[in-house]
Amino acid sequence: MVNDVRDAEAKAHLLAEADAAVARVKRGCDLLIGVQLIEGLTAAEREAWLAALLIEHTAKETLTSDKAQRALAAARKHNAFHWFLEFPEVFEGGDALAAPRSGFHGFVGNPPFIGGRRIRETLGDDYREALYRLYPGSSGNADYCAFFFLRAFGHLRPGGTLGLIATNTIAQGDTRLTGLDKIAAEGGSIYHATNSQPWPGTAAVFVDVVHVARGQISPPLILDGKRVQYISSQLDSRKVLGEPYQLMRNAGKSHMGTNVVGLGFMMPPEEAQALIAKDPRNANVLSPFLNGLDLNRSPTQAPSRWIINFFDWPIEKAAEYPDCMAIIRQRVYPERRENKGSYARLWWQYGRRQERLYEAIAPLKRVLIVAQTSKTLAFEFVPKGMVYSHATIIIASDAVTDFALLQSNFHTACVLKYASSLKGDAVHPNRLL
Repeated sequence: MVNDVRDAEAKAHLLAEADAAVARVKRGCDLLIGVQLIEGLTAAEREAWLAALLIEHTAKETLTSDKAQRALAAARKHNAFHWFLEFPEVFEGGDALAAPRSGFHGFVGNPPFIGGRRIRETLGDDYREALYRLYPGSSGNADYCAFFFLRAFGHLRPGGTLGLIATNTIAQGDTRLTGLDKIAAEGGSIYHATNSQPWPGTAAVFVDVVHVARGQISPPLILDGKRVQYISSQLDSRKVLGEPYQLMRNAGKSHMGTNVVGLGFMMPPEEAQALIAKDPRNANVLSPFLNGLDLNRSPTQAPSRWIINFFDWPIEKAAEYPDCMAIIRQRVYPERRENKGSYARLWWQYGRRQERLYEAIAPLKRVLIVAQTSKTLAFEFVPKGMVYSHATIIIASDAVTDFALLQSNFHTACVLKYASSLKGDAVHPNRLL
């Protein structure tokens, strides 16, 4: 209680003493986290760094080594938060008459949304790789919110609960497998859920409200306002044993298109033809660019834009095409320079080139393609020789039998069951079952 200025001064003094007492401990925690966030280290190198930093942290009041400075900078860049240090009364201790504490009673919140494929470009390569190490087996397609569910569940005490709002992808596709499915496998129980309801605000998204307990909850449970006996990680009441398997013969057939990461690579067909007319060699690095909108709107699936493609070339080879390089330098480089990781280093190349896709379709005359996000899931044959957008899924097959199977009701039902969605439209998974 603060009754006068002296009480406030005394409390401020005590707080300063407490901060000073834990500053060294907090620095040690920053070193531990920072080493995990440094990009490019092998597992053996991380262990060697940690051993060296432990000695330095124990022996010195002031850290001066390059390793220490890099680790501290990495931790502070991402505002590292140390749960066990910030909330010691939650995770350990208790008085002699109380049971030991082992986590929070509950979490409530609305985690931020970042699509799985955008985590790297938004937060950096170091952060993305740290998530892989922290959650082995997590998918690169899993949305950011899945990791908030995992972290909250990991910090619950037995019998504790969490209630979080997320986009409806939390119960779909790779986000579900990384988040809710993993939680269920570790003893979590979904006991109350509202599935795929429109967000009441201005954002055109569908959301799920999910409540999870650490431990078993006896039915009846509540799903979409109704009493049920069971709620799955797909937020339905049907018990399904296991996940569908991918047939080995289908391995390497299904691919996501190229994630260009830079509108400056693209141009109208007229500009591309003018560049080819100026120097016929430019045809080596100019191609039609097919996206999902072209695929579904044009009756002939005709690309509406062309694109510059320097493949995986070094900058010296790309510079042999000065007309196209000048365009990339003017339209792409300024934006890429502000990005993180390989996007800035390899600014003249696409963000994700999907080389395996183009290797797989090299022997074919045509390929099967579908818009990744679609109400219809309509497949079509299109020619080779184009750059296909990341908003499409390409099947490395020119067989009409594969077209018949993929366009069948059986495949559509399977996609709608196991795929994710965007604003109510199905998002086709990047794999064949």
